[in-house]
Amino acid sequence: MSLLGGLESSMIQTLGSKFDVENVLEDNGETMLLITIIKFDGIVIQRHELDLMPMYQSFEKRLK
Repeated sequence: MSLLGGLESSMIQTLGSKFDVENVLEDNGETMLLITIIKFDGIVIQRHELDLMPMYQSFEKRLK
């Protein structure tokens, strides 16, 4: 491995270790949300919420 390749590899490992992705499922009976939180070095850089209730209701109808 070249010196540049080793440097790139260590930079990728260092940066990669600072990222954290967390998925949380919140269900309160009325809504069902899948929340994805992306953090870099402990700071939230992206948060996305996806409403899963329509999909859940569709499956529920098919099972009846």
